[in-house]
Amino acid sequence: MIISLLLIAAGLIYMGLGGLHAFYAWQDEAEPRRFAPDDPAVLAGMQRATIRLTRGATTVWRGGLGFHYSHSMGAVLFGALAVLIGADHGHLDLPGWVFPAFAVWSALYMVVAWRYWFRIPLIGTAIATACFVAATVVAILNRN
Repeated sequence: MIISLLLIAAGLIYMGLGGLHAFYAWQDEAEPRRFAPDDPAVLAGMQRATIRLTRGATTVWRGGLGFHYSHSMGAVLFGALAVLIGADHGHLDLPGWVFPAFAVWSALYMVVAWRYWFRIPLIGTAIATACFVAATVVAILNRN
């Protein structure tokens, strides 16, 4: 029961953060303010400049919005997987690597948040990582 609650809690954090991130990106399509630079000249430059790799098919700004959406989708999917496994944990015969894999993946998100993002995603990923680590410890103790 405790493992299920820990997985669901961690998963909901990722789903919430990912969903909020997508919502902010969607808002920025109409009026750039969340992920936009403070300097209006830089934003204008991002909206004009194309990405060489795309041979002019997209701008730096549109590419960034695409990154924000795909990043959001990954966080929501990761969270949803944790919630689904947590909701059906008692009926699943999971291999021993599943819980540590969640903990390691979440810890990687936490390191990225610490290194490149800001306080709110760092706090969220740290709490979720603690939940995944606790679920791993409880799962190991239950197997012995």
